[in-house]
Amino acid sequence: MKINLFKGSIKRKLRVLIAFGVIVFIGISLVTMLSFYNIRRNVLEHSHVMSDSAAEFTEKFLISRITAVLEYDANEKARMVERELFGINTDLKLMADMADFILSHPENYKPRYTQTYLKGKFDRGVTYVILSPELKTKSISPSVQQEIELMGNLDDTMIAISHHYKNFDASCYFVSDKGYMLYLYCDDDIEINEKNDDEINFDPRTRNWYIATRKGKKNETVLSDIYFDNLGRRAITIAAPCYKQDEFVGIVGIGYSLNTLYSHIMKKTLGESYINFAVNKRGEIIFSSQEEGELCLLNKKEVLDLRNSSNKSLSDAIKQMMTGNRGTTTVTVNNKEYYLSYAPVPTPGWYFGTLITKEEVLEPAQVAKTIILEQSGDFVDNIQFLFWENIAKIVFLFIVIMAISILISRKATEQLIIPLITLADGIKEIARGNLDKKLEIKTDDELEYLANCINDMTTELKTYMENLSKAVADEERISTELELARDIQEGSLPHNFPKHDKVDIYASMTAAKKVGGDFYDFYHLDENHLAVTIADVSGKGVPAALFMMRSKTILKNLTFMSRNFEDVASILNMANSELYENNGEMMFVTVWIGILDLRNGELTYANGGHDMPLVGSVENSDPNWHYVTQEKVNHMVGIDPNYKFAVHRLTLKPGDMLFLYTDGVTEAMNEKGELYSDVRLKQILNQKGKGSLTVKEVLTVVGNDIATYVEGAEQSDDITMLGLKYLG
Repeated sequence: MKINLFKGSIKRKLRVLIAFGVIVFIGISLVTMLSFYNIRRNVLEHSHVMSDSAAEFTEKFLISRITAVLEYDANEKARMVERELFGINTDLKLMADMADFILSHPENYKPRYTQTYLKGKFDRGVTYVILSPELKTKSISPSVQQEIELMGNLDDTMIAISHHYKNFDASCYFVSDKGYMLYLYCDDDIEINEKNDDEINFDPRTRNWYIATRKGKKNETVLSDIYFDNLGRRAITIAAPCYKQDEFVGIVGIGYSLNTLYSHIMKKTLGESYINFAVNKRGEIIFSSQEEGELCLLNKKEVLDLRNSSNKSLSDAIKQMMTGNRGTTTVTVNNKEYYLSYAPVPTPGWYFGTLITKEEVLEPAQVAKTIILEQSGDFVDNIQFLFWENIAKIVFLFIVIMAISILISRKATEQLIIPLITLADGIKEIARGNLDKKLEIKTDDELEYLANCINDMTTELKTYMENLSKAVADEERISTELELARDIQEGSLPHNFPKHDKVDIYASMTAAKKVGGDFYDFYHLDENHLAVTIADVSGKGVPAALFMMRSKTILKNLTFMSRNFEDVASILNMANSELYENNGEMMFVTVWIGILDLRNGELTYANGGHDMPLVGSVENSDPNWHYVTQEKVNHMVGIDPNYKFAVHRLTLKPGDMLFLYTDGVTEAMNEKGELYSDVRLKQILNQKGKGSLTVKEVLTVVGNDIATYVEGAEQSDDITMLGLKYLG
């Protein structure tokens, strides 16, 4: 059946046409309304997802970066304390060796007057004699007086060492078992009030650090517990025993204020809001930046073991901190949440921690999240407004402009969807970490405004992260420069070991992480004479490297200029004078230099405070290794320009070997802090330093034994060895 809708009157046709137009418009309007509804729903869903994703990424990224910087800062401060204590140990060993030598060789020294301390002020750079109450109440015996005058010769060494602590609150001293003490204060003049003057009137032999050192091993240093010194300050003492022909006669020590150590650490603090503290192996606070609260350090002698704190979060964190590992954890202190980064300080058995509030870490992320959510909220409101506005327009133009409404709805769709897709894609790329992404939306409406706000946010976030990374970048740059300085230093050493029918020679240097001052050298003076040098400069870092290069150049030039190969001491005397000039930092170098006559094996040498070498004398088929001995141990080079060094001689027979080394060999430490030692070096050479081995193979045997002993512990000093075998 055929239906003709337009059959009938003109009026009916007009009504049918209008009805058809209305039906078409209604259909189009319904489709348009459904499309806008779907757009609105998708925009709402994606806006929340994008805002949450961007905020979550920002929070995780900032937390990871800040905790990494915090952990690095804690580790560096722990390493700084370790380096300070290692330097004190080195100075203490030097002072102990000098005291032992003076006591064992009194015939080499004249009596020397030392001012007796009575009351009042200690002058910096002046060594005082402090008598125990026992000696004050009775007359001093001639033997005690004679020993005091003899030990006055230790003054030069104590003054030289005190320069290392010029800006530190420290003191050097020698305590005799007979009841007197030689005392040198290293910092500015200190005034002793009446109360403290009474406290100085004590017998040092009753102090815990003296008793512990007296009971300890002969060559072992002792780190005392923290105590209050005569000025009421927290302090520690590092001490070593002194012997006269295996008889205990006293100790040498260096007292060190923890306040000074802490002030040096605080100079490297990243921000004022950071909390720095350290605990000892008993869980007690030894220093802290807090003046109140659970981590404050009260000026009292009884302190709390934080492992037993009523604050379970704090006690658990301290237990985790004292496992000896490095890491970061969360902790609640004074009812605030903190991030705690910690690192061990092995030598004294301390543990260092740095705290920053969780609120401070999360603040930038919360700000970024708030900005994103606020902008997303505004964006959603604008979408809602646009949706209802367009629906109103469709209803208002229901009959009048049906065709125009279709065009308008299509145009509106184009203006909304494309910018939204561009905006969504841009935010996803930013959330993946591309902070250089800029949203280019030119719609002259809220979408363009939102895009500009997101661009401003990413710019500010990028600037913040760049500033946060600057501290790490500076540390990396300094590390790179030190690495380059070490490469230049090692490149200046000879690495070519040519074969020779008279001598087999080989040397090696295993450098520590930091720039050091070890060096070796060898060169022919003519066809019959070979010069050999090994040395160790005091200190570490770039100053030690520069002083090393200067020492190496001066020694080599003076050796070539010398006309008398038999008088090696004159070369060392001239080098001593030149190195003393313009040496304001009072640096010094230990040197062993010798000239070998290749015709007969006669070795003429001089020693400037360096470790004595070993000689492997041929007996049967294998050498018998023993240390070279000499009557007088000379000073280091560069300290006293008027000091005269002695010349020594020994003769190498064909097949004899000479082993030279720096203290990095015998002082290599394992993870327990135990030294490799002179005894073990001699034992390994006698066990495996066979005559059939080349010099290179002998050095390899020693190097492998050192590596086995340290068991992966971090190397603290350069390990330098030089071997020479006379072939005849």
